[in-house]
Amino acid sequence: MIDGESYPRLIADFTANHLSALTIEDAQGTATAMWDAAFDQGNHSYTVTFDQAVEEVVFDAPPVHSAAEVWINGEKMEGSVTKKVGAGDNLFALDVYSNQTEFVGRYEVTIKVPSKITELVIPDGKYGIGDTLKFTAVYDTPVTVDGTPTLPVLIDGNTYLASYTTQPETNQLQFEYVIEEGISDSSGIEVGAIILPELARILANGMDASLQLPVSDTSGIMIDGISPTIDIGMKRAYGQTYVADTWSNQEVTVTAIVYDDSGIFSFVYSLDGGVTWSPYDSPIKLKEDGSYSLVLKAMDIAGNETTVQRIVKVSSSGLKLTPTLELVHERRLDKLECDGKHRCEDRCKWH
Repeated sequence: MIDGESYPRLIADFTANHLSALTIEDAQGTATAMWDAAFDQGNHSYTVTFDQAVEEVVFDAPPVHSAAEVWINGEKMEGSVTKKVGAGDNLFALDVYSNQTEFVGRYEVTIKVPSKITELVIPDGKYGIGDTLKFTAVYDTPVTVDGTPTLPVLIDGNTYLASYTTQPETNQLQFEYVIEEGISDSSGIEVGAIILPELARILANGMDASLQLPVSDTSGIMIDGISPTIDIGMKRAYGQTYVADTWSNQEVTVTAIVYDDSGIFSFVYSLDGGVTWSPYDSPIKLKEDGSYSLVLKAMDIAGNETTVQRIVKVSSSGLKLTPTLELVHERRLDKLECDGKHRCEDRCKWH
């Protein structure tokens, strides 16, 4: 006799308050449950860890005796039962009651769920060369970071890595990528799961946090790493092509065309090397004598700039500082060497 009970007792007295099996699965069927030990009806304590964040789990716990009742956290089970879980440790007690014995069999289960990313914040906008694209991963619990995780970003079919930089809040991780020259994407970027280099970890509640990202709308993000293209044409009054940084005794007309797939925000020019600027909206005619430091500058809507510089020299006398001038005479183009002492015939036309 032990504690007022006579022994030996029937085996059924001991097995009637046991479970015949116990399964715990992700309700969505995507996460894998890892048990610290295989189920044994005589083992009444288990720890189950999921490999990724889950919100609901399904318990199936049939008793050994068909007449026994199973209760989970004070609620009677009728077949399989779905329970909500959150990040960290989730405690469940399964009690088995049987009319064959006064004993209650209790099974205790700890379900460990990793912290998950609930939101990925990416500011909308147009990003040009040198701009920083920031990604903020928001977890449902505070996290700590070891090492430098990265975030793969798919831009126009190619993958680039955004590097972890800081934690704006204890439950947030920020990643940054600087737009490189030559890449573009106007259809919306794609972002993959966080990558952990060797020895890097993201921890929450003492366990590895989930690396999976929720679906994010990236339609408002445009990547433009291509600067505008400026084509310049320069002609003298009689239609000949003007060569930059040479003297002309005729006015010089400068025409320019700018190209950019994303659109032009501004197109301006300067005749004094960039000290003062004017909008370019028609060909530039340079008539007055002097040396012009011409600069054309185009900016697209992503902020990328292209500048083109030319030196234009105009001398109406045709003799200013130029050792060789072109002479038009009787439909024939000759070269006349001028040393500043000889007089040109009236029939000759300088240009």
